[in-house]
Amino acid sequence: MTDKELFQLQNIIETLIEATDHFFSLVKEKELNQSIYMFTSIVEGFQSIYVHLNNLDESLKKQNKKIENLLFLITKEIEAGNFIKISEILQFSLKPGFNKLLKMFIELVGDQKKKEITTIGVFHNRVNPLGFSRLGRIEAMNKEAERQQAKLYYFTSKDIDFENRQVEADTFKNDKRIRVKIPFPDVINNIGADRQTFEERKLRREVPFTSFFVGNKYTLPKRMVKYKKYSDLLVPFTVCFTVENVYKFIDKHNKFVFKRLSSNRGENISQVHNLV
Repeated sequence: MTDKELFQLQNIIETLIEATDHFFSLVKEKELNQSIYMFTSIVEGFQSIYVHLNNLDESLKKQNKKIENLLFLITKEIEAGNFIKISEILQFSLKPGFNKLLKMFIELVGDQKKKEITTIGVFHNRVNPLGFSRLGRIEAMNKEAERQQAKLYYFTSKDIDFENRQVEADTFKNDKRIRVKIPFPDVINNIGADRQTFEERKLRREVPFTSFFVGNKYTLPKRMVKYKKYSDLLVPFTVCFTVENVYKFIDKHNKFVFKRLSSNRGENISQVHNLV
């Protein structure tokens, strides 16, 4: 296994530890929908490294199996809506399990973070993220990346060179935006939820991605209603296809919010009170 692959494995394990902390916070707040989304990301992240760790050492394989059993147990408790039990598993079993996995990995192959700076691709499949992200958000991301010994590179599908396994991306040096060519990043933070391009699908087979699209504010509730299991947890909603549709919803509910299907991070929300 190459140094870059080992570095990616360690990076994903550390990300899983951070995600478990966030999952624990969501569970304590009983945020079921967000908890399910975060848990799904943890499971998919663990699955992406499972076979690679198994092939490295028998001890890692045994630890993987313990974590796999814990994830299965959490799944059962989510279905039962048992937040207290989930909290216990996260705090006393899963988080320590991931920490032990990281320690065993470093003891076996060494601390990969001491060898090089992490390169993180900030990716949107159709538009460069710098074209629509707020300046304050970009500055905060760059500062945090520097604090974490990482470097951010912003690019889109048309910037990918598969033949040479590199991307042409925008980054910042001394607070100035520059254009560079780099090898494929260690990991990619994909933002946005457009339909995947051919380039994105191909890149996902080459580099770990951090996000997995489960649907927007319309398609995800529609899917939940279809399978009924969690439909009773949905807040009443409608899609503003017509003016008549909106007024019918207004007549039925005194308080509601408007938000674009494609918006995120709590931005551009309008709260409305029916005063009639």
